[in-house]
Amino acid sequence: MKEIIYTYFLAEKLEAFSILIVGIIMIFISIYLFFQISSFLKFMSIPIFLLALIQLSVGGIVYFRTEKQVSNLISTYETSKNDFANSEMNRMNIVMASFKNYKIIEISFILISYILLFYSIPKQIEWLNGLSVGLGIQSIVFLIIDFFAEPRGAIYFEAIQNLAKELKI
Repeated sequence: MKEIIYTYFLAEKLEAFSILIVGIIMIFISIYLFFQISSFLKFMSIPIFLLALIQLSVGGIVYFRTEKQVSNLISTYETSKNDFANSEMNRMNIVMASFKNYKIIEISFILISYILLFYSIPKQIEWLNGLSVGLGIQSIVFLIIDFFAEPRGAIYFEAIQNLAKELKI
């Protein structure tokens, strides 16, 4: 089980680092876009910037807490496998349920961006086009991130469930 913990959280940390890098890149892109003449590009920068702040905070929080979290989990596992299995089952139940909510939000934002585009393109509302494209781009980025995170979480969760069965919890 220790190897599974290390493997899962190493992948979490790598993905968190990737999210941080994406967030930093998106911040720079949004700043560049904001200082362009086109209102399309200026308004495209707004959702890119705001959602990049979320990427920076989520990526940073996960990246910087992972080492301590792994240390605590290994310590709990070595002290009491039952406590480890119970606490991780509860935590991962929440994590896995959250993926469904994240997908609903991400897909909703993508749909909203398309609806806004279908409304604004014929009316040539350049600022709304930009806002819509920026929202769509960042929503797709978040959806891709979760596309990779969810299966990894499911594998880890299954390993915890198997441990709980072995321990007859």
